[in-house]
Amino acid sequence: MAPASRRHCESQLSHSILRHNQQAAFGDEHSRTKNNETTSSCDQTQLHLTMTRRIVYGISFWVFLGAAACTIASIAIPSWVTYTSPTSHDPIRIRYGLHQRCSSISGKCTPFPQSDECHGEDRYFCSMWRTTGFLMNFSVIMEVVCVVAYITILFGGRQSREAGWKIMSGLLGLVAAGQMIAMALVAYLYEHDNRFFVGSELGKSWVLSTVSWSVLSVDAIFLIGAALFLSSEDDYELIPDPQ
Repeated sequence: MAPASRRHCESQLSHSILRHNQQAAFGDEHSRTKNNETTSSCDQTQLHLTMTRRIVYGISFWVFLGAAACTIASIAIPSWVTYTSPTSHDPIRIRYGLHQRCSSISGKCTPFPQSDECHGEDRYFCSMWRTTGFLMNFSVIMEVVCVVAYITILFGGRQSREAGWKIMSGLLGLVAAGQMIAMALVAYLYEHDNRFFVGSELGKSWVLSTVSWSVLSVDAIFLIGAALFLSSEDDYELIPDPQ
């Protein structure tokens, strides 16, 4: 609620108290009616503030679910880096996922990277690739934590809604940071590792991960902005009507 609106509402309450005193002295029926109308108006304003915060968290939650779906899809689809042979007739296709490699030659997927591929100079590749898998799996675990936090805030009381943005923005930022590092590691390996030669390109899973952490970052900024610009739900306290 804007400061001008709060001042207006507080002014109305002050006038209602004065009218209440007049009512007690002179039995003014009209003054009692106006006092009730003022209290009802402020009650409606307070209810509007509460619903506004719930709407903000509701929008943020649906945006989060979309980003989480992208995260899960990026792990499930083995397509972080793809290779297509430069031939026009029946090209060979190889897709690299976080935990498996699929080839059109054999028509099946095998675990990746294999232990025999992690010796000598290839050890750094295996370490970075497995770190990417760990970061993405960690992101999914933290997204489950985010779901619990959203539910707690949405169905909690006023204090949870007012202070919840600090927890939610931190969790969303943590998930986004983990995915951003994972995305950057794969991009680095794509550019510098010899196994990704001409015909290779970053695949759908890499794109999905990039979309996911970008949306999560925007979602966290949205919650922070809403917390800064939305007024507190208890900027004033209603004086109970003794009648």
